[in-house]
Amino acid sequence: MISNIISKKKRTKGQAITADFLLGIIILMIVISVAGSSWNRSIYLIREKNERTHMRRLGMSVSSMLVKSSGVPSDWDANNVVTIGLVDKPNILDYEKIVSFNSMEQSKIHDLLGINGFGFSFRIRAVNDTILFDYGASAPADKDVIVIRRLALYDSTAAFVEFGLWRE
Repeated sequence: MISNIISKKKRTKGQAITADFLLGIIILMIVISVAGSSWNRSIYLIREKNERTHMRRLGMSVSSMLVKSSGVPSDWDANNVVTIGLVDKPNILDYEKIVSFNSMEQSKIHDLLGINGFGFSFRIRAVNDTILFDYGASAPADKDVIVIRRLALYDSTAAFVEFGLWRE
């Protein structure tokens, strides 16, 4: 009889420990799942921010080159261009260079600007928002687009030079 009472107590205690243990494991698994999910989201946000920063720096570099440099050679055309620059003097756009730029293949422009793997658009827009020149593709609605605007003179008129960039 005493042995029956002792064995019942052992089973009861063992079952309580098992239930507590299972509850602890379940809680631990929930905590690990939430932490893992948060970690994955954080990694995604960091990568997205780094991509935007890279695109912004690339867009700034390209737009600076276009509106501050005359290019190489300085009197380049579509056939002999080594480096694209659209000005004779900083921020004063050269109409002939823009015509040459317009006649170039997009793949050549991608190579010369160092933007392979990216889509781009290039616009010259008057201060009153009239589009004076438009080259490149329209940005897809589902893409994250960086647009860099610079002020320049085009045909003796103040205009915004807009360079848009997105990952293809």
